[in-house]
Amino acid sequence: MINCLLATELYMPSLITGSVKRSRLGKYVDQSTRERYNRWPIFWPIHLVSFGIARQFPNEPSETIILLKESVNTGDKEAFHAYLRIFNHDNSLAPEGKTVVQALLETDFNHWYNLQEDRFLYETEKARVANDVLRRLEALYPGISSLVEMTDVAAPYTFWRYTRNHRGSFEGWLPTPEAVRTVIPKTLPGLANFYMAGQWVQPGGGVQLSINSGRDLVKTLCEQGRKEFSTRG
Repeated sequence: MINCLLATELYMPSLITGSVKRSRLGKYVDQSTRERYNRWPIFWPIHLVSFGIARQFPNEPSETIILLKESVNTGDKEAFHAYLRIFNHDNSLAPEGKTVVQALLETDFNHWYNLQEDRFLYETEKARVANDVLRRLEALYPGISSLVEMTDVAAPYTFWRYTRNHRGSFEGWLPTPEAVRTVIPKTLPGLANFYMAGQWVQPGGGVQLSINSGRDLVKTLCEQGRKEFSTRG
């Protein structure tokens, strides 16, 4: 059984399968793991604001960082820049002649976790952030507001609700000197046949790192079981 542990001291993962129950996992979390989740810095949680646009941007880069002349309030934090992605290259995301424009802005977890208890206020604030982002994009691409056909906003609570990633972080531990030097265990004491892979056992975050982490773990398990490791199906 190979699983990715997405856990904190307070929130146990929902992605654990097999015979391990969520309510019973906490007793296996040792002190060093608890300390890591309490103390180590993580990549800031983000707002992921996506717009379906009735045009393409053939002369624009697919990824860029834009400095905002006017910051966007994302809760308890002011965002002075946004990571902008334009998906002209991916025809699967939009009908022909259209595309998705996506903005990532840093924010805070606690604000949105507490705010979601009032669903009306939570949804209102998400819409407000989307509108503020769109106004900033209008300055870059005049007329874009009138071409918006779809809007989707993922707040940090969205990331936590769907994935149980610690504090809604989308890329796990920051690669600090301490984190990079530390070999994070991929097992929990006393819990047999349970393994961890992904951005919470290997600092740096991202899809490629998580895939490599899983690959390395499978290779280790093959060595332990004296089985041939192969990446071919």
